[in-house]
Amino acid sequence: FKETVVFGEGNPIKVVAVDCGIKHNIIRLLVKRGAEVHLVPWDQDLLSLEYDGLFISNGPGDPALAGPLIHNLRQVLESDRPQPVFGICMGNQITALAAGAQSYKLPMG
Repeated sequence: FKETVVFGEGNPIKVVAVDCGIKHNIIRLLVKRGAEVHLVPWDQDLLSLEYDGLFISNGPGDPALAGPLIHNLRQVLESDRPQPVFGICMGNQITALAAGAQSYKLPMG
């Protein structure tokens, strides 16, 4: 996606989901649990957005190559925002990189 797409409009909890290759089932399950999901591109400026939770999605590839997202997410983590940041698969790796951790590719996978 190159622009924001909203799923579950009107649901009480606003979750911004960063699209790194998200599977539709993840969006469906968030909506089923009461989230209004705002799917944004992976290079979106995250500090300018309002949300109750920030979700970093799964996706293919090397998380270290997601430089703009790592930078934008680092700004969120270093801010005073109280909203939770969560992810799945590569989203957790990107969050770790934004927090200063290192990652490396395993021989298999």
